[in-house]
Amino acid sequence: MPQSLPDTTPPKRRFRWPTGMPQLAALLLVLLVDSLVAPHFWQVVLQD
Repeated sequence: MPQSLPDTTPPKRRFRWPTGMPQLAALLLVLLVDSLVAPHFWQVVLQD
């Protein structure tokens, strides 16, 4: 019976987003949708 070699491939590491990336992506998505639906909705208008 032939000797089998040990598995030398490194285990697959799952990609992890940096902390806060889901929140940042959600914010960008909200701003994108806001700009498409109602431009300047969040704009602060200062009057003299």
